[in-house]
Amino acid sequence: MSAKRGKSSKAEREKAKKEEEERRLQEEEEEKKRLAEEERERKKREKQEAIERAKREKQLAILRNEEHDELRVKLAEICSQLAKTEQDKKEAQEWNRYVRCDGTPDPTILGQINTYINLCKDDAKQTDFNDLLDKNTLTLSLIEELRERMRATNRNRAGRKLIEQYEQTSRELQNLLQYNIDDATQHTLERAVYLADKDSGNLQIVKKTENQLMIALWANLAKNAKIRSFMFDDEGVGFEIPRIMATSDVSIRFVLTRYDHHSYRALSHPPIRRRVKMPELPDRVEIEPDPEPVPEEEEKPDDDPLAALYAQNPAPPEPEPVVEEPPPEETEEEKVDEGAEKAVEEEPEAPPVDLDIEIPDEIQPDPYAGDSSVISLRQWMPIYGVLYIDLLSVPPQPISANGWVMKQVVDKKLLRLDFEKFVEPTTATEEEGGSAPQEASAAVAAPAEGEEGGENKEEQPAAVTAAVTAENSVKVSFRLPSCVSVPEAEIQVGHWCEEKLCWKINGISDVQFDKETMMISWKTSVFGAFCCFQDCYVNMPLQQWEVRPKDLNHCIITIISTVAELEIEVKDDLCRLNYHEDRDGMIKELIPICDKWVDPLQAIDMLTSIGINVFPQKYSSDYVSICEKDGAAEAFVYQQMALTASAMAFAWSRFNAEEGVDSSKIVIQAHEQLAPLPPTGEEEWSLLLLAADQMRKLAIDEFSDSFSDELAAGQEVHFDMVHLVKPWVTEESMSRIENTSAAFIDTVYQLLSATKLITFS
Repeated sequence: MSAKRGKSSKAEREKAKKEEEERRLQEEEEEKKRLAEEERERKKREKQEAIERAKREKQLAILRNEEHDELRVKLAEICSQLAKTEQDKKEAQEWNRYVRCDGTPDPTILGQINTYINLCKDDAKQTDFNDLLDKNTLTLSLIEELRERMRATNRNRAGRKLIEQYEQTSRELQNLLQYNIDDATQHTLERAVYLADKDSGNLQIVKKTENQLMIALWANLAKNAKIRSFMFDDEGVGFEIPRIMATSDVSIRFVLTRYDHHSYRALSHPPIRRRVKMPELPDRVEIEPDPEPVPEEEEKPDDDPLAALYAQNPAPPEPEPVVEEPPPEETEEEKVDEGAEKAVEEEPEAPPVDLDIEIPDEIQPDPYAGDSSVISLRQWMPIYGVLYIDLLSVPPQPISANGWVMKQVVDKKLLRLDFEKFVEPTTATEEEGGSAPQEASAAVAAPAEGEEGGENKEEQPAAVTAAVTAENSVKVSFRLPSCVSVPEAEIQVGHWCEEKLCWKINGISDVQFDKETMMISWKTSVFGAFCCFQDCYVNMPLQQWEVRPKDLNHCIITIISTVAELEIEVKDDLCRLNYHEDRDGMIKELIPICDKWVDPLQAIDMLTSIGINVFPQKYSSDYVSICEKDGAAEAFVYQQMALTASAMAFAWSRFNAEEGVDSSKIVIQAHEQLAPLPPTGEEEWSLLLLAADQMRKLAIDEFSDSFSDELAAGQEVHFDMVHLVKPWVTEESMSRIENTSAAFIDTVYQLLSATKLITFS
């Protein structure tokens, strides 16, 4: 019985094992069928999604073409109006110059300007400072006119030749300015004894214009060793000279100019700021027609696969053999002629030169980038103007005796003195252990490097050099005007090096600045043109900004920098700076330049001249941390903001710098100015996600916890700002947008492009 039970249990185990194997195979088969079904469903779903996506992309492409076609028409009208306005302005300027009839030369005509310069120089009558100021006022106006012409001239090949001509003419007029100042100075020094101060016995004379030029002249007539310093209190310039100079026939002249005719020639100077052209729209998207549906054919098995293959692809016929005849032998002369013809044929033709192509200004590398003695104008900006300091010789003075006036006859040419002659020489051994500042000694001992005042120097023995110390340097004091904004105490002083075309700090030491009195002082062993500099980016990055409309063709641009708050009011084609005493961010330095309606480029010049720079250059990102964005997308957004600035308010958004927003996308806040306020009384701002390829209104707002690019309820994707805001703004707002003038749009665009609010905030 036990054997039977053993055999029975073994059969049962085998049966159970067989059933288990069959069940496993059945489950695997079912799993394969399920996976195959899921794969078919997935492919079907993906195919359907691809069809829907292609359909959606096609719809968006059609919408994009339609909206861009409308925008192209609008932009073409704007460009046409701007070109006509520019042409009308040019014709009006030419007509006003023609009917002026006052003998003022046209600086763009070489014949007239050469005649003007020669007549000024050939005038035998020596002029005093009063006549000088009248002459220089006209010359300065001609230089300013040339500067505006250079800005307005196209950067094509023909235009660049004109710009070179204007620059050469401008330099000749600048030389004329210096010639007139020297002539008037010489004339005054020759009769200094008649103009001397009764108390000190020295010449102390000041002449100035309202805003452009100040001349302060001091001449040492008394030669009193106790009088080593003098301060022109009203003008804020003064000096302290070494004892050896106090007993010499020397004169010190200060010429403070509101203009700067040196910095723009520096190799590190940024290109002249010009009007920026609006970006062009991308080409239309080519939309392919929907393909016709092709009925699927069932595959039939072939009885003979090789026969079917040969039937589909029959073998090509064999080509008939061609017997080639040997070519006739060429003579040497024919070979030479053939080689010459080949050389002529292979010579490439020069492409035709289009003289109308705009050549953009390129940022040239700074050749003195590693030189610590050179002030880089990419990092430091000149403030206010230029102070010229010259050490001059006092000519022999007339002597009156018994009714006669005796005067020594000398060359009537202003003589500039070499400061080195007033420095006591020391031996090289003394100099090694001396206390001479490194920069100052290098400036005096190495005139061959091109420093000013280094010409016509007497050669000295190698063992004897000039040692410039704190005792025998000239101390200069200069009070910066109250209209200059100097938020930081760090200021540099540089002198112009004509040979290297740069501002240098060697020869200058002990620079001190008192922020309360705005008085800056330094000691120098070199003379010439001096300028004060501060950090270009003290106002960057920007903290916040806002563009708010006031009326048709009228808006306010508010910029809050790290130092100051600026409010720029734009109306039609002009803008002005506003000042509000009740705002803490407003600084008093803005008051002198406020409430003046000017061109946008003039407003930029006015702000930078007083030390407020919120206008970055292409290389500014090397010195300031920015929110980097695609340049084309940024320019396109500025254009779209300008198109709608009569009705829409825009503001800074914290999400623009979020990691989830890549460089091709820009996030800003937007608000319809004419929209009625909600019951809460607070304006409702929306977030816009903008890019060059599409724009959308977002579901989140500025106070959301995290960023999401989800569309706002009921909104669609659009491709320009006008169509984006059209579904959710009032008819009055749309009427403002449609009737905005081309001049206003261009003015707003120029200011937005110059400040780069999106990337530098």
